[in-house]
Amino acid sequence: MFAYRRLGSALGWVMSVGLLTACQADTDTQSKTNTSNIAQPSEYLDSAIPADAPSYLVGTMGSYAPFEFRDENGQSIGFDMDIMYAIAAKQKFHVTVLTHPWEGILNTLNTGERDIIISTVNMTPEREQQYEFTYPYFTMRDTFLVKTSNTEIKQYQDLVSKQRKVAALAGSSQKEMTIQHGVPAENIVTRDSQFLALKEMFADNADAVIGDGAVMDYFALTYEDIPTHSFTLPDAPLVNIGIAVKKGNSKLRDQLNTGLKQIYADGTYDKIYFKWFKRPVPNNFLPWTSGTLEG
Repeated sequence: MFAYRRLGSALGWVMSVGLLTACQADTDTQSKTNTSNIAQPSEYLDSAIPADAPSYLVGTMGSYAPFEFRDENGQSIGFDMDIMYAIAAKQKFHVTVLTHPWEGILNTLNTGERDIIISTVNMTPEREQQYEFTYPYFTMRDTFLVKTSNTEIKQYQDLVSKQRKVAALAGSSQKEMTIQHGVPAENIVTRDSQFLALKEMFADNADAVIGDGAVMDYFALTYEDIPTHSFTLPDAPLVNIGIAVKKGNSKLRDQLNTGLKQIYADGTYDKIYFKWFKRPVPNNFLPWTSGTLEG
């Protein structure tokens, strides 16, 4: 079982990687609280990066375990965070991680509020037209989670034929996919975090919750006192997850890609994957690693 803490619902903390200080999101200023006794959020932070190195604002939702969530000190941790810190260490730049609700998070690249978004972003064709994406750093399939006690829901078609409700993250591609496959829009219960969507299913306000497969696996293991089973759509595509930057910023995208290749080549990626998922990286997990990369 994954050794994760259950998610809190708080949003809006700001975490400066350099000082590891939790701050109020509406100020974006560093707290004067003594943080000397606060543990670093990632062993992949590099304190030797020169002070005058470039610095980027990184956006993440901060409530999507095990990819990005907060510890008891309000610091952003998770698979995504370790990947970001490891890339920054290889490429010698500073990052400051700022949380933001999922809806509108990508648009912060356009407004200049963020330079980089790493938040389990599905690289849909529509998004790839609007933003620059790195090579995929994760792949998965969208998955539905249903309580085992709900014996009427065995497969996706049951949700459609029986007009049942599905909980989803507001603004997510999963919400749109569910509608496209026959669940009426009025039967979609949306919430601002995946955890809150899950709670709707646990509270019987929805018959199923949809999310990224790895996240649904995490929830099933974390809340094993509430037995669940999962299923995907019959034609569920493999979803590529990438890091996004503003459209046209190919220089930053290429720098992130170089860092991603470096942490994959030296085994850092494998260590991070095992840390959070307690199993080795599957064969051919990242499509670009089986061929020759350009750039």
